[in-house]
Amino acid sequence: MVTILAIACLALFAGISLYIERSLVYPPFAMAGCWAVFLGLHAVSRSLMFPIHEETLFFFVVGALAFCVGGLLIHFFCHPRHGTAQYDSARVKTVLSVLLIILCIAFPFYVRFITDLVVDVASGNWWGVLKQQLIEEHTRALSGFSLMDNMVVLADITVLIAWYHRGTEKWRAGLAFAFFLIYNLPTAARAGFVFVLLSLFTIEVLRQRKIPWRPLIALGLVCVIAFFGIAILVGSAGASASQSLSENAPALVEGFQIYAVGSLVAFDNLYEHPSAIPPTQDIGRNFKILANKIGFRTEIPDLNAEFSPVGTYGTNTNAYTIYFTYFPQLGTLGSVAMMLLLGAVVTWAYLKAVGGGPQAVILFSTLFYGIPLSGFAEYYFNNLNFLAKLFLATCLCYGLWFRRPQAPVPC
Repeated sequence: MVTILAIACLALFAGISLYIERSLVYPPFAMAGCWAVFLGLHAVSRSLMFPIHEETLFFFVVGALAFCVGGLLIHFFCHPRHGTAQYDSARVKTVLSVLLIILCIAFPFYVRFITDLVVDVASGNWWGVLKQQLIEEHTRALSGFSLMDNMVVLADITVLIAWYHRGTEKWRAGLAFAFFLIYNLPTAARAGFVFVLLSLFTIEVLRQRKIPWRPLIALGLVCVIAFFGIAILVGSAGASASQSLSENAPALVEGFQIYAVGSLVAFDNLYEHPSAIPPTQDIGRNFKILANKIGFRTEIPDLNAEFSPVGTYGTNTNAYTIYFTYFPQLGTLGSVAMMLLLGAVVTWAYLKAVGGGPQAVILFSTLFYGIPLSGFAEYYFNNLNFLAKLFLATCLCYGLWFRRPQAPVPC
């Protein structure tokens, strides 16, 4: 009954937000709607997942609603000034061409880097071993510079910029999308695919001012194939590349449930026993990494937290929702206050993107995807490194300022 009330409360708030601003990517609507879906998925997964305590359910609802309230306050009382960027389309073409050339030249070295990581693997799951090796490589790169890791980031940035201009730059957008796929596939990281595809969908919604059904279906198919295909390749939740799709189906469904809502149960364990799981993703993590890279030696814990049991059949996960970054440091009230602040900032970025130019749209798209993935992990403070690089890339394409005022256009 408590779960039903929580879902109803979130669904009601999502409906009110959608009435205020009729857009699928309006942050208050998206946050309330996504958390209603998360709790609904958990409710229908009771045979696999442990129940969530009522105190944690209340915290989830209050946190999501705080995000929505922050967004609505900005919507009604603090509209940003709208404008469109005066940029040189020839400059954008040149920058995109240079980025694509870099990705093309670097790809053979990237393949060599990947194969060197698993050159000594004689047997076992090649993709699973590769994923583990990449995690270790990423950990070693915390105190240095990883060229290959940055090439994956460059592929993601290039496809975001090119996709916005795909109406006039079809071949560049297509080539950028191909590079995004071939650079991300070897990493065996599903979050990377989901992140970029959600961002591309957001760009389409803001550009077309309506639901883009054809891109939605196409990007959705790519997302499903990548998500479940990688799960089979790495052997997630008991799936295996040696089995047929029908044989893998139960494992894939279970894996999706764990991936989608297992983190809610894991955070419930943390909320009930705050000292049980050491925090690894605090707010200042990216600043510590930066300090390490410029010579200051600071201790940085492994990004991947300890595993926590979430299911009745021994299933576990090491993802703890967006609140894993806030709760250990800020507590309950501090976490709610942080969600209020995030709601205000992300909604301000949305309002800027609705009436702004490509730079505002592209930057907002990477902020928006933190909402549908908030039930899995935190993608704001933990994503500052990528956001900074994306901002610099968009400045290279479009310049720094929005100069010409423009009336907002509803989505």
